[in-house]
Amino acid sequence: MLKTYDYKPTYDEVKEYIGGYIEGIDIGNGDRMYVNEDGLFADVVVLNTEATEICGHPIVGNAVIIPKEHCGEDW
Repeated sequence: MLKTYDYKPTYDEVKEYIGGYIEGIDIGNGDRMYVNEDGLFADVVVLNTEATEICGHPIVGNAVIIPKEHCGEDW
């Protein structure tokens, strides 16, 4: 449920994995986490405990981390 890319993925790759519109979150070390911006409003809400622990607030569904060396412009 939490995927880390070791390259700069395309917007479509991330959107497909997340399953919805992308919301970026700065996780404090220069890395970025991307989640489904409508995740909390989904019919089935599955807490992503690993992503929640990293962010410090509830994250549901799939999430991705893109390390700072692979981050480009934020979508």
